Formats: sequence, structure tokens, C-alpha cells
Amino acid sequence: MNQGALALPPSAASTFDRPAAPSRRWVRRATTAALGLAVALAIAVAVAASLGYRTEIVLTGSMRPTIAPNDMVLVHGIAARSMRVGDIVSFAAPDQKGIVITHRVRTLRRLAGDRIAVTTRGDANNTSEHWTIAPSGSVARVVATIPAVGAITDWAGNQLLRLLVFGIFGLAALVAALRWVWSRP
Repeated sequence: MNQGALALPPSAASTFDRPAAPSRRWVRRATTAALGLAVALAIAVAVAASLGYRTEIVLTGSMRPTIAPNDMVLVHGIAARSMRVGDIVSFAAPDQKGIVITHRVRTLRRLAGDRIAVTTRGDANNTSEHWTIAPSGSVARVVATIPAVGAITDWAGNQLLRLLVFGIFGLAALVAALRWVWSRP
């Protein structure tokens, strides 16, 4: 048998043998970093949500100078019996359905019938809110403030529009990541 008949012809140089151009390496590194950051952020949000944390954007200046408009606050859900005077809490507005207020607790008083009378007021306000809640009721205590981050997320008042924009960004990151994975040897 002829040995030459089984031998494969010499192949052209592979594109993987050449080092990537510096500009392509930078793009790949940036894509990898962005993808890693997105995954880390998704994991952090999922863990925080499972532990009862959520974020809220402050829309008014009622808590100035402690919290300014467009600041993002990280809140943790607690039972009303755990509130203390001086805490900053987020709660459903007593007379306005669908409105959440974030103000400082000024006074707490036990009422007959197993209710708690709460007085809250914004640091920059001169009027207070008076409301009652069951001890097992739920409020959210502010645990951290991230200045001005709300301005980034408040650019679109329509939640569907934000979802669409972030969805397109996520899809673009996924496509870039898949192209990067598939281009590897």
C-alpha cells in the first residue's frame, strides 16, 4: 500500500495560531468583564431579594440632607414591632393607595387592641404622618443609601421601556459572549 495515499495534505495556517490584534484583545477583555459584572450583579440581586432586601428610588427632597431626590435606598423588610424611634422606614402611605413614603420614625406608642401608633416625618418636612399598624405588620427599614443612582434608572418613567432597553443590553451581552465562546479553539 502506498503511504502517500493515506497522508493528509498540508493544511493552511490556522487563524487560531496567530495572536489576536491588541484592539481585539481589548474588546474581548471588556466583553468578558461586562459579562462577569452582569452575572455578579444578577447573583447579588437574587441573593439580596431572597434575604428580604430590595431597592427603592427616592423621588422627593423630604428627607434632605440625609437622603436626596434620586438617591437609591436599600431597604430590608421587618415586622412593625421591630421599628425604633430614629429609624428611617418605607411604608404604604396611610391615605394614598399605591404610594410608598420613606420617612424617619418620630414616636411609637402601643394602643389598645394590639396596634402600634406611629408618627413619621421627613427630615426636611414640618408636618408628620400619623398611622397605625399591627405589630406583625410589615415595613421596610432603610439600611443603606446610594447617592444619585436613581437618576440613572429614573430616565424612563415607563417600566416596560426600561425592561426593553435592559433586555436589549442583556441580549447584546449574551450574543457577544456566545461569539467569544464560539471563536475559541
